[in-house]
Amino acid sequence: MAEQEHQQASEQVNELAQKMEEVILGEDGLPLSKKALKKREKELEKEKKKQERLAREAEERAAREAAEVDHGVDNYGRSAINMSREKTETKWTALGELTAEMAGQLVNVQARVQGSRPVSGKMCFLVLREGVETAQAVLSVDADTVSKKMVKFATSIPNESIVSITAQVVKPDVPVESCTVGTVELQVRKVFVTSEVKIPLPFALEDAMHSEEACARDATLNRVGLDTRLNNRTMDLRTITNNAIFKIQAAVCQLFREYLTNEG
Repeated sequence: MAEQEHQQASEQVNELAQKMEEVILGEDGLPLSKKALKKREKELEKEKKKQERLAREAEERAAREAAEVDHGVDNYGRSAINMSREKTETKWTALGELTAEMAGQLVNVQARVQGSRPVSGKMCFLVLREGVETAQAVLSVDADTVSKKMVKFATSIPNESIVSITAQVVKPDVPVESCTVGTVELQVRKVFVTSEVKIPLPFALEDAMHSEEACARDATLNRVGLDTRLNNRTMDLRTITNNAIFKIQAAVCQLFREYLTNEG
């Protein structure tokens, strides 16, 4: 008898626990009213329909992109490592050599991607860096050379990757003040990644270029600490300021060597 009563009590406890699990509590810890429950159900149904719509739109967009003819397929991608197997006849132009007098010319440049800024699915900007020189490159969809997939590829290139670019030199309507080469910009015709960064960078190079005074004035700027810089010295030396410092140091040492050499 006692055993039967104990079993009934256990069943009642389990049933009560199951009901408690089904009760939905509000922020105050109390069970929701019928009105609140109906409101919650409507919100959940609305969110479910939203997610279904987003998934459907993503599928349709993917289908459109897959069916779209990529007329720029030969003008972008990742180059295989040459490993000195062959010598090309490509003539390369340094970023520092670009001038307004070269407007209209096609040039080949090799540089690091310092940053990218997509404007839309049909246009994006790249900031290229070579040594202490930076220049702006533009990809804009056209009917012959640059496709939407090419623009998407360019925006996905990781920062600090090395790229080979064929571009037309053009004079911008307004000088590019954010780059050292501001009198011209490059209208990209071909872009190939020759050395891609495959691991997360310890810090953004743009953040490392902020001075202590600038960080003190603007709290929104990211500050790269000295320990982080020293632990990633190869990255830190890529900043324009540090690069320029070592160039000046090398030039001073060269002058001393030349003087001592001339003095016998």
